[in-house]
Amino acid sequence: MKFCETIFALAFTAPAFSAILPLPNSFPGHAVDIDNRTLDQIYAVARNETGELIVLWGGDGGCPDKSLCSLRRFADSNLAEISQGDPTIAAWKARFPDVKLNLTVDVSKYHDSRVNRQYQRNGDDGADIAVLQTLHDFGRWKREGRLYPYKPADWDNVYSAIKDPEGTFLGAFICKQIH
Repeated sequence: MKFCETIFALAFTAPAFSAILPLPNSFPGHAVDIDNRTLDQIYAVARNETGELIVLWGGDGGCPDKSLCSLRRFADSNLAEISQGDPTIAAWKARFPDVKLNLTVDVSKYHDSRVNRQYQRNGDDGADIAVLQTLHDFGRWKREGRLYPYKPADWDNVYSAIKDPEGTFLGAFICKQIH
């Protein structure tokens, strides 16, 4: 039997909502205060921003080809047509209708390599938020000043072992799997 611990981490990678993210980068000396605003207060500010919120989310992108879905036991169900992000997009639209969400669900190792290639090409990470299972990128992205620090309400209640002290990234989901 093999035990495996997984942490999905969350990081802000671009200034999509400049009024929400208080400082421009993760270089040392850019400390931020805990943001104690309510979601409604943050939403009111975000409604005045332009563009869309681009989120990269680590996971499986769904199964667009039914012939491949038989391998995943989805062949006879509607799950073959649904992306893992669809329920999140629907909930977002219901709660925050004036802020467009562009959510892409794919394997974390593909997201991080796309972010790195885009940054090398034009200096832009191509996403506002990254929720990835692969944690190794966040420390480097922080050192490169590519992450925007943000400390949500109840920051002090998040275990220190799963968050960056400056607020550039934090564990969003912790799962223990038994193999």
